Amino acid sequence: MSEYLSDKPKKLIIKDKNGNIKNYQEFEHNDNGDPTYYKKVENERTTVELIYEYEYDEIGRKKVTKIADLITDNITVMEYEY
Repeated sequence: MSEYLSDKPKKLIIKDKNGNIKNYQEFEHNDNGDPTYYKKVENERTTVELIYEYEYDEIGRKKVTKIADLITDNITVMEYEY
């Protein structure tokens, strides 16, 4: 992983062999390099849109990740044990 957040892609464009755009994906990251936002658009329609929230312990390790799916209105919680 790059130590520079500017090296992380903000947008990924997927094309077929003829150069037609199949979909594109957008990303945002926090200062730790963890994703905070993800969006996938196909045929000008948003098919995936996620918001990530994190809790870290006193030394910076992830304790909890919450993923909110804005399309389905579901929330997933992941808890980490060390």
